[in-house]
Amino acid sequence: MSAMEKFLRLIQRCEDGCWIWCGPKLPAGYGKLHFGGKSYYTHRYSYEAFKGVIPQGHYVCHACDNPACCNPEHLFTGTQRDNMTDCAAKGRVHRRIGDWAGSLNPKSKLTEYARQKIVDALLAGENGTKIAEQFGVSKVRVSQIRREAGVARAKIGRPVGSRNKGSARS
Repeated sequence: MSAMEKFLRLIQRCEDGCWIWCGPKLPAGYGKLHFGGKSYYTHRYSYEAFKGVIPQGHYVCHACDNPACCNPEHLFTGTQRDNMTDCAAKGRVHRRIGDWAGSLNPKSKLTEYARQKIVDALLAGENGTKIAEQFGVSKVRVSQIRREAGVARAKIGRPVGSRNKGSARS
């Protein structure tokens, strides 16, 4: 069986015109065709088989916004910018990445209030490891908050901001 025969055998044609890939898929929904010891994204395979070479530096984009679709009539090529412009025009890009910072990020463990409590604890000289355990975050995250807030790290036995007198730096 040829790659094209295998490809067509695993396609379901729908009323909306999409050709849905019914074989293996990636978590994001894109199909994968395995043939002759190689793997192909099915939308890219379809584009090349039916429309020709994909220009260098271009993506194969879905006009139908269905990642499992392989209908060459629903596929077009474009740059990353073209793809993102298409996403925005269709209302699929809701936020800029920077808008997800802090507690607005759905994966955030900390509220702004909890973050401020960590800063207060650091300013009071509490141990970063204990703070991390108390708030259920990593020691690395506490260190990041320390840097972001500009909280100096206290050296044991010395006040914050003092330098070792034997240091070559001045």
